[in-house]
Amino acid sequence: MMAVSVSNKDELDTLMSPSKWSKRLPAEEVVEHFMSTAERATKAAQKSLKTELSVRYGKGTNTTLDIYYPTENEGTNVFIFIHGGYWQSCGTEHAGVMAVPFTERGIVVVALGHDLAPKVSMTEIVEQCREGCAYVVKKFKNCNIHIGGHSAGAHLSACMLFTDWRERLGTSESPFAFSSATLLSGVYDLGPIQRSYVNDALQLTESEVKQFTLRNLLNQYSIQDAQQQQHIPKCLLAVAEQDTPEFKRQDSEFMKGLKEVGVACRSHELPGEDHFSIVERLEERDFELTKIILEFISEEK
Repeated sequence: MMAVSVSNKDELDTLMSPSKWSKRLPAEEVVEHFMSTAERATKAAQKSLKTELSVRYGKGTNTTLDIYYPTENEGTNVFIFIHGGYWQSCGTEHAGVMAVPFTERGIVVVALGHDLAPKVSMTEIVEQCREGCAYVVKKFKNCNIHIGGHSAGAHLSACMLFTDWRERLGTSESPFAFSSATLLSGVYDLGPIQRSYVNDALQLTESEVKQFTLRNLLNQYSIQDAQQQQHIPKCLLAVAEQDTPEFKRQDSEFMKGLKEVGVACRSHELPGEDHFSIVERLEERDFELTKIILEFISEEK
């Protein structure tokens, strides 16, 4: 990915701070509003839906899943959602925002938790998410599994998408485990992250930057074999109008890379929305992005 060009660290820190680009609230308030709104919507979903909460999939402190089931008409689609928070904040208590409208469409929603930096490294976080996804795939073995995430969670979801799952799932058919990926306001290039304030907690190594920058993962999947091609998951990318220019650049560059390796993908920019509101509003049945994602998951590839 083309590196971001800035004259100093303060400028880079601003580009990597989505809260500073929101027009509806000051930076500190927009983050607090997001956290409280997401937690409220998640608690409401847990009260109204059939759930399995804090299902343990690993040995870490936060390696648990919250599973939301349709009240009726359960279909064959399962949507795993990985929260954002720059790999160092938030959790499953903020990740059930979309559970009500999604389960109304027969979709099982799984909020996946992971341990946070600086307690664990990026390598450990990615590995925990792989362990959690493997648990879900095995639990819902007769379903179509869809992966999605927001911000850092979109990065982790993309890492899951381009993991070779054959050994982990005991199959030789395809390296892919998912039917689709929904990536919301994601960050896919860890180079700028390493040079910004975000790295104070992450402490990314050069090896991690190389290994988990998505362009490098994509290079492993330039698949020509027709049988492999039919298993490549489709991708939906979305950004907010008020996302940072750097987030929009990374979204565009990743979209380009996906197309280059043969992934069927589409992109949307949500007018009038910011980095946080596009997730806050997923509890709304009539929100444009809610409808886009539900249609994307339910349609044939």
